[in-house]
Amino acid sequence: MSFYEEAPSHDKVLLNFAKLDFNVLQKSYQKEVGIATKWWKKLELAIKVPYGRERIAELYFFPYAMNSEPKYSTFRGLLTKVSEWMTIVDDSYDVYGTIEELELLTQAIQRSDISYVASLPECYKAIFSALVELYDEIIELSAVTDEKSNVVLQFVNQALSHYIQGYMVEAKWYQESFIPT
Repeated sequence: MSFYEEAPSHDKVLLNFAKLDFNVLQKSYQKEVGIATKWWKKLELAIKVPYGRERIAELYFFPYAMNSEPKYSTFRGLLTKVSEWMTIVDDSYDVYGTIEELELLTQAIQRSDISYVASLPECYKAIFSALVELYDEIIELSAVTDEKSNVVLQFVNQALSHYIQGYMVEAKWYQESFIPT
């Protein structure tokens, strides 16, 4: 816009509309980041999982880069939250947890059963609670019949099970000082 504004033949009306559109979109994107930040603060993950990286604004750019159109606001918001949750899980498996704790967390996530984390430190309970909230949001957002919502959740569970199992393998490799070829 700055180059266009300097051009002697620029259209002032078009330039004003472009600036308005830019400002409206920028405000919309800021609101989306704000919603994800409020979610993070509400769950108190920074307090309960102090070793975790807080990267809401940075992680927002991934879904934004995938699609910046205003109609994909819900997608960007949910993917930002999921990405932050995945970052916390990555930190837990890479840096913080013992194999015994991580096995219980893995079982809790794979079986969707909080009883596995009942004896674990507060950080794992917070991670599991955040996952439950994300599940609820995914179910709520799927504006389809109950039958299709269950299918969506089954696919999410299956993908999450494979994802979390990969972290468990990586944690065991680290403990055993195994370096894969």
